[in-house]
Amino acid sequence: MKQAVPVPALYRNFQILYRALKEELEWLNSSHMVIIYSNIQRPHLNLCLICRLHQIIMLGPGDELLLTIWGETQLFSQFVVSREGNIIIPNVGPVPAQGVTVEALKTRLLNRLTSFYSGLRNGGHDANTWLDVSIGKLRTIQVFVLGEVKKPGGYAISSMSTSFLALYVAGGPNINGSLRSIEVLRNNKNISTIDFYDYILRGDKSKDVRLQDGDVVFVKTMVSELQLSGISYDRQSMN
Repeated sequence: MKQAVPVPALYRNFQILYRALKEELEWLNSSHMVIIYSNIQRPHLNLCLICRLHQIIMLGPGDELLLTIWGETQLFSQFVVSREGNIIIPNVGPVPAQGVTVEALKTRLLNRLTSFYSGLRNGGHDANTWLDVSIGKLRTIQVFVLGEVKKPGGYAISSMSTSFLALYVAGGPNINGSLRSIEVLRNNKNISTIDFYDYILRGDKSKDVRLQDGDVVFVKTMVSELQLSGISYDRQSMN
């Protein structure tokens, strides 16, 4: 009987996942965009990514926003979300921006600014002035990836990064790291326990939470592993 090479199954499966994540996203923490390799290689994906960012990212203090108004009235301004969670628009006043998506903020600004720029008409079909809000430069957060990972330590990453991406920048679990129990800690409390097999086998990323400043991603030591040896057969080849 042929002896199998002893390769830990969990570690091997993470390498598959690690390559998939690398193919999926490359984060530029000092930029306002997420680039997949480069605009030249995959230009058709960038607009999709930006649209998705506007739908999912929750704004917070330090985020930069670009406000553009065109048509009967023309205006271009840059705003930074204040510590109080507002953007201050001249002649309009503070507009709450913390904890909402860019799309939700756009709707809020349309309602607020229509009284100052009547041509906006709350974004209706009869509008002759239009408004757009886009992301400028995103703030960075400091997170810690500890335990059984290849490069444990603190990392400054984009404020929209998730636990999967924090693991990616830390090189992933080492040979002793568990894929079945990865904890995300916030203020010394466990807010999520990740089982990578949920993602590998079912594509379930529900436990992959978005990180906040000071969060800790902790990879536990693998408790046990099962090694199988022998010859495997493909069912089709036996027909």
